[in-house]
Amino acid sequence: MSTNVKLLISILVCIALAGSVTVFAQLAPEEVQPTEFQNRTTRSYIYQAEGTHTAPEELHVPFLYSVTETSPSVQSAFIQITGIAYPAVGTSTPGATISIDDETFSTTRAEFFRTNTRPQGRSFTLLYDVSPYFAQRVTEPGDYTFVWDALLQNVEYGSLAVELITTYQYEPIDPLMPIWGTLDSGVFDTGTPVGAGYNALSWRGALGGPSFDQGRVLLQLATSHCANGAGNAPACDDGAAWEFRGGALCSADDWFEKPANTPIDLHATGCLPHFNDKRYYRYRVKICSVECDTAGLFTPTVDEVIVNWSP
Repeated sequence: MSTNVKLLISILVCIALAGSVTVFAQLAPEEVQPTEFQNRTTRSYIYQAEGTHTAPEELHVPFLYSVTETSPSVQSAFIQITGIAYPAVGTSTPGATISIDDETFSTTRAEFFRTNTRPQGRSFTLLYDVSPYFAQRVTEPGDYTFVWDALLQNVEYGSLAVELITTYQYEPIDPLMPIWGTLDSGVFDTGTPVGAGYNALSWRGALGGPSFDQGRVLLQLATSHCANGAGNAPACDDGAAWEFRGGALCSADDWFEKPANTPIDLHATGCLPHFNDKRYYRYRVKICSVECDTAGLFTPTVDEVIVNWSP
């Protein structure tokens, strides 16, 4: 008689700038961040003009921002605008009102930047701080759509280029599986008062990896006349623990190991004196991602453990 035990286990375990001055926010050094998090800085293209822009003019440029890491937390986000400023006809202060997701420039995100001009042109760099807005919106991995808005006033811009500079903290994912993991079954009752004879032990499932050949699956068995694993039946009150044994040594430190769907003949192991003539049994499964001493990229999967016994 055999018992098929169903299971599925796997090892689881606001910066205002004038002229050509550039100001960058000072970021906390990575070494002061919690060790389980890391910082990453990215630069993303938003816009680049092919010709010139002459005020008054509005620009509304949508752009996509993507984050793939786990638990992103934006530490800083700046939109950097560079170009050359030439004077234009008008009486207002030369510059641009910059905003994000604000087509009418009516929110508190709208900010005016003065850009000094010269007839022959003057280069400039602006940094528009969107850190609070990004920190509020970007809270998990995914794609985020924003619109960069600009209102040009009394100025002509050439070589206009816009990019996004962000620094965010994230939780790195360890690609490696744990070295090993174990599972102990519940208690099974053969219903045989004088005890059963235990014949074979096997498992069904697959090793890990693309070719299903990575990792190991190891088995042990424990039997007892007592449902609690004690060794003094019928009193069963000595407090003894279940004795899981396996391998050629039939010891607690050794394991049975065979490929999937290949029975382990318990008669040939020297364990029968420990297993036979016991009514109750449990099994223990140990699965390893590589060789039980190194973490790997894949995990075996065990679907069933089969204990074959006779009354």
